[in-house]
Amino acid sequence: MLKQELATANGIKKYGRGVSREELDLITKHNSAIYEEIISQAFGGAKSSCHISYASFWVYADTLSEVDGIKRKAAEYGYTNVKTILPHTTDSNGRKQPDPNGAYAVVIDESNALLIGDIAKSLVKILKPVLDSVNDNLLHIYGHMGRFTFKFSDQDTSELFSGAVSKIFNAFQEEHGVMEYQISAAQEGLDCWSVSLNLKAS
Repeated sequence: MLKQELATANGIKKYGRGVSREELDLITKHNSAIYEEIISQAFGGAKSSCHISYASFWVYADTLSEVDGIKRKAAEYGYTNVKTILPHTTDSNGRKQPDPNGAYAVVIDESNALLIGDIAKSLVKILKPVLDSVNDNLLHIYGHMGRFTFKFSDQDTSELFSGAVSKIFNAFQEEHGVMEYQISAAQEGLDCWSVSLNLKAS
């Protein structure tokens, strides 16, 4: 399995205390090269990019057919938080330009959720029936204090989820009148749709 191979990669250097910026950059470059070689081999020789940690990395593609192949392979390796973007770099003047590594980048993240604090965990428990109904297309959940982001691989699912959550909070407002909320949706990259939810006690 790719995850295990990355976690036990040989030759990885540790970040020690008191390391200078120059040493830190050298260690990061060294480790990234090892991880990227493993990732590239796992995806049939495709170019890859991995900075600091193997928990999140990019695999590049030149065609949408290649993108589909990378996404299928990622699923075989057990990754579900996967989205496709149009990568770019910047020139010396800060202007965007195409990334020479590929026309597309498949962003693969090991994490499916980041919930900080009791409020975030409690809300996810409340929304569990709704989340279970859209789980097949759910990529990632982020929650901290009263701010949440839910990412999906399908636009219809994101709209279904947004509507269901709005109904829940509208009903709560009518009954208790002590909670304000804002909900919005946006597309990220080519195949990811996020729903942002902000809660505020009134």
